[in-house]
Amino acid sequence: MSRRLAGRARTADRGQVVLDAAAGLGVAVIPGLALVNRHPGVVVHPLAADAPVRHVSAVRPRDGYRSRAVTTMLESLGAAAAEFA
Repeated sequence: MSRRLAGRARTADRGQVVLDAAAGLGVAVIPGLALVNRHPGVVVHPLAADAPVRHVSAVRPRDGYRSRAVTTMLESLGAAAAEFA
């Protein structure tokens, strides 16, 4: 017997989306970064190579003070982006 959802649910809580899928309430397309802690009750299927791409930008004041924290964050973002390039 198959079940059909009556509509769509929207939430910014990616953890809840994974829990809903694990409970058999539906399927979801979520960013890979949201799957850091994989739930044993879900199966992850990568999208095709021509799947949509998300662009992330870091914005800071042009002439503002660049603290060590800002430098570290920008380096971390660059390293994470390189993994997906």
